[in-house]
Amino acid sequence: MKKGALVRPGIYTIVEDVAAVDGGQGQQFRQLLDARYQSSRPVRVLLQHLDWAWGLSGLVVAVVLIALTGTLHRVDVLFVTGWIVPWAWAAVLALLTRSMWKAALEREKAKPITRRLWRMNTGKT
Repeated sequence: MKKGALVRPGIYTIVEDVAAVDGGQGQQFRQLLDARYQSSRPVRVLLQHLDWAWGLSGLVVAVVLIALTGTLHRVDVLFVTGWIVPWAWAAVLALLTRSMWKAALEREKAKPITRRLWRMNTGKT
């Protein structure tokens, strides 16, 4: 990222780190992701929306869990709630992310200039 550029959504950083470092995709993936982000408005909008969706819903889940911790007194119920609620939240958001990504790809493919840039960046037709 160039000096003075706008900060990218947090989800961009997570995707970049998980795929490039943990997934072993390396520098080439980072360059392709950067090119895709810069050339595709639907991808930029998608990542901004995902940032808000994960961030706000995570905040709501955290507040609910904190409230439940203060009001529930049975340790076994708290234990189960503390494990089930975050996993259920992550599963729902993962499904939402998948559907939002598919919709963004359809919007991206619908625009000829973006489609050309997408092919250049991914090597796919």
